[in-house]
Amino acid sequence: ANHKLENTLTNLSKQQALFTALVKANSAITHSSNKDNLYRHICEIATDKNLFDNCWIGEIQPDQTVIPVAYAGAGAEIISKLRVSVNPNLPEGQGTVGECFQSLKPVITNHYQRKIEGTIWASMGKEWGIQGSASLPIIVDSQAIACLVVYTRKANFFNTENSELLQQLVNDIGITLQRFTIEK
Repeated sequence: ANHKLENTLTNLSKQQALFTALVKANSAITHSSNKDNLYRHICEIATDKNLFDNCWIGEIQPDQTVIPVAYAGAGAEIISKLRVSVNPNLPEGQGTVGECFQSLKPVITNHYQRKIEGTIWASMGKEWGIQGSASLPIIVDSQAIACLVVYTRKANFFNTENSELLQQLVNDIGITLQRFTIEK
């Protein structure tokens, strides 16, 4: 019974931290006047108080690569140099980000090492000690234009509730980007 209570309290703590981040993110969404500011704020909020170890937002380029345009947290200097592909036939397109763009659906896992085993991303994931990741498409006009990616070293971090909060966040970002486009 003690173990079950401990798990419940841990889950509640995770949800509260993520909900607090979502509230801050929605404030950033409301007050941001441009995409770059918005992306930077979202990444900073996601890594504040060690909610996630790393957060980055990558935009798809005409050549089907995904380039990080905002990032915060551990390994920012490595993230800034990442070149991911959305082409599943290329080694750079065989990770969670590529899968996210190809499916237009979130790719969320608590078993990151297993998920990327045999890909070019495996050694980096192992070196960083990543346990879980979430790659969520940011969709505008039915197209994925960017991807929000978060990594955690915490075991079994993701559950249905916090995955839904992350999905809500990217939906809100997409709506805001749509607004920025209309306002131009």
